[in-house]
Amino acid sequence: MTQRRKPAATGRGGGAVTLVLDEDGRAVWRSTLRSALTEAASPGTVEDAIIVAGELVANALEHGLPPATLEVVVEPAGSVLVSVLDHGSVVPLSPMPISLEAVRGRGLLIVDSLTTEWGVLESAKGKAVWARVARDGEAGP
Repeated sequence: MTQRRKPAATGRGGGAVTLVLDEDGRAVWRSTLRSALTEAASPGTVEDAIIVAGELVANALEHGLPPATLEVVVEPAGSVLVSVLDHGSVVPLSPMPISLEAVRGRGLLIVDSLTTEWGVLESAKGKAVWARVARDGEAGP
C-alpha cells in the first residue's frame, strides 16, 4: 500500500543504523545492517528488512540523485522501519503488474509484499521512500 504521508512513530526501539550510500558500498551496508539488526530483531524480520532495504537502495541509486542515505530503526513491537532518502524528485509509482518475461520492474512488488505499509515523503530537498517490515508472524498488507 503506497502512502504519501509520514510513517506513524511507534516509540523507541532496540536498534538503529544510518548509512550514506554509494554504488560501491552495497556489500558493506548489507553486512553493517545485518549486524545492527541481528541484535534487535528476529531472524525473519532481519531478512525481510534487508531485502526491502536492498530494493529501496537500488531504486535510489538508479533513479534518485546522490547522496542517498539509508536509515533503519527497530521499533519496540519488533517491526523494522526502513527509509531511503535521496535528492531526486522522481517519485516511485505504485507497483504495477509486469510480464513474466520482464527482467526488471519487480522491486516495488517485492517491497509491497514484504511490508505492512510503505510510502513516499517529498520535500524541497528530495524524497524519502519508507517501508515498515512486520515482526515475524505478523500479517503483511
